[in-house]
Amino acid sequence: MNGGRHISSLKFSIRSFSTSSLVSIRPAPAWNNSSNQENKLNNYSGPLAIINNLLETASSKFGKKPSLTQKHQYKASTSPSGIPLSKFFSVKFPLPIMESFQDYKKRNQLLNIQDDLLTLLDMENLENLNMSVLKVPIHLDKEGRVIKIKDVMTDGTMRDADNYINEVCISPKNIDPQDKSVKHLILIHGYGAGLGFYIKNLEKMAEFINQEITKGSSKWCIHAIDLLGYGSSSRPKINYKTNNSLQTFEDWFVDSLENWRIQRQLNHYENNLVIAHSMGAYLSVCYNIKYPKTFRKLVLVSPAGMIKPATFDSKRIPGWFNYLWNKNVSPFALVRYSGPLGSFFVSGWTSRRFANLTHREHALLHRYSYGIFNARGSGEYFLNYVLSAGGVPRYPLVKNKTRLKQVSCETEWLYGDNDWMDSRGGLIATKFLTENNKLKAKVKIFEGCGHHIYLDDITGFNNYLLSQMKEF
Repeated sequence: MNGGRHISSLKFSIRSFSTSSLVSIRPAPAWNNSSNQENKLNNYSGPLAIINNLLETASSKFGKKPSLTQKHQYKASTSPSGIPLSKFFSVKFPLPIMESFQDYKKRNQLLNIQDDLLTLLDMENLENLNMSVLKVPIHLDKEGRVIKIKDVMTDGTMRDADNYINEVCISPKNIDPQDKSVKHLILIHGYGAGLGFYIKNLEKMAEFINQEITKGSSKWCIHAIDLLGYGSSSRPKINYKTNNSLQTFEDWFVDSLENWRIQRQLNHYENNLVIAHSMGAYLSVCYNIKYPKTFRKLVLVSPAGMIKPATFDSKRIPGWFNYLWNKNVSPFALVRYSGPLGSFFVSGWTSRRFANLTHREHALLHRYSYGIFNARGSGEYFLNYVLSAGGVPRYPLVKNKTRLKQVSCETEWLYGDNDWMDSRGGLIATKFLTENNKLKAKVKIFEGCGHHIYLDDITGFNNYLLSQMKEF
């Protein structure tokens, strides 16, 4: 299942698999339908009993005790502004403690956890498609900067690398993905996330591509990638305490994306459609500015770093949160320092974020979220250079006319009507791009959605993606 192959002298690891060959899934965390789980917790002895009692005491002091059988309500995300410490234990953490300990034991098996999540894609019924997981090498120098492809080639062959970008590729069978007739959909996640958050979108896109091939219509290849330092990509150590700049970190991501594109031979820019969320959308604009003619169209989903909100009350941000943010302390530090309780704390977020999914989808996405949140901090330290506490841009991109003038691709800017990203940024940008750059650019608002449109309105977002692919 593991192996390597050469593609035009560029070597990377590739794993092809079917649903039946994936890692088996343990019973899903039973936080919605486990009538006896609570009794099991109460019968724990030793350290588990002590921990459970402490959590019950804290919960009863600051709020209601979390119910393992409670149906949790879906909740749209809010800006990163923290909560008062006194309210922390009023948050409900529905995952049973024992499940949290089990997740902790498997915390370093990120690719296995990702494989489990990918079982949600019914590839056996998509007879025209292949799915593979790839590790595309990224070379860094001693200072941690990305080395360009041309500088790591020896006798036409690329040297081995310690770092890589993780990719899930869904492609047509018996067709060369590098063929000029094949179009490419590239999915880029946002801050703290990973390609797995697009699982419900991948499912629909794969069905569409399979049908198109059956009809003899256009051929598509999907590339869902983890940014360097995120998800299941390698997580190189970043010396963020040195005198680095915003440009240094932009280049780190942008240059690694360009190295990925070159190795995947996506050479026909007119065939490349990029869908990017939040921080990934910001980086994709930076990518187009530095490397024009790499993709024809960019869809920015709730893009970060564009404009300061029209109304913002800095007083609502707790002092402790603002202090830690400016010290570049990662929000995921709580998960990492919580040890076996990390998954338990993450369930306070996943129980609401994935509440509109099936129990199996919810359970697999919870384990995936915990896995990538708990992994070593790396790319996440970039955020502080772009946003201040509360998600306010330090250097709003739409205010930088010099940079906007360098954008060279068609763009669409998507926002939820309850998005904490201000849609004024998209309106200002599209007006500038159409008038000055003579490019197609428009804004679309999704009703009933917050920052994560692809989860807040799965059907609506998928229909939008399908329309983009049909028109592309």
